[in-house]
Amino acid sequence: MLIKQHIDAPLVPLLFCAGGIVILVLGLVPPISIQNSIGNWIGGVWLIVCGTIFLRTSLKGKANIWDSLLQNESINPSGRYLDIGCGNGLVMFKLAEHLKSGHVTGIDIWSVRDQTFNSQQSVTDSIKKNSLENKVKVLTADMRKLPFGDHQFDGVMASFSIHNVKPASNRNQTLSEIARVLKPNGQLIIVDTGRKEREYTGYLEKYGFKSIKVTKAGFNGWWGGPWAPSFIITAVR
Repeated sequence: MLIKQHIDAPLVPLLFCAGGIVILVLGLVPPISIQNSIGNWIGGVWLIVCGTIFLRTSLKGKANIWDSLLQNESINPSGRYLDIGCGNGLVMFKLAEHLKSGHVTGIDIWSVRDQTFNSQQSVTDSIKKNSLENKVKVLTADMRKLPFGDHQFDGVMASFSIHNVKPASNRNQTLSEIARVLKPNGQLIIVDTGRKEREYTGYLEKYGFKSIKVTKAGFNGWWGGPWAPSFIITAVR
């Protein structure tokens, strides 16, 4: 399946790598002090490595996380699913591979600040290229006010999207909306960053979710390094 790979928060790896290059160059500007130059070289290389790890997570690590999740979680092949903040459609397209008569809908507000070349038209083109019109569709919608009736979906997925909603009260509203549109015993999978797992699980408990499980995503979820990890939450409505 052809999935366009886009970079998350593109300004971040750009600043990492550009900053690293500038620091490396400054270490070569005369008069050269071995002590100062070594410090510059170490700092410059460190920033470039951080930028490279960030890019790897965006372009490969994130996909690895979802491949593993969808392989190990019970996906209803005839179920109806919702992808919150679908972006370029990575999760939607991977989920579609597990569906037979099922369907997945993706929503987004299409912010290029959150992901490069993020647009509804781009994802629609990918849906057509992969001949998935009968399984996948996308809408422009705000996750804080989902345009769906109550108990419409067998599962909801959210990939690195909810942390972009600010402040915490709006994230609370988002999780309230997810609870509303999920069917009883519906499945929720959240992959996110920002060390907000306690916040999310607190809201989920408030909205009656059960079997809440939190795990670390590991190296595949490092946004620059281990100080910016990702987490996975699975729960049942």
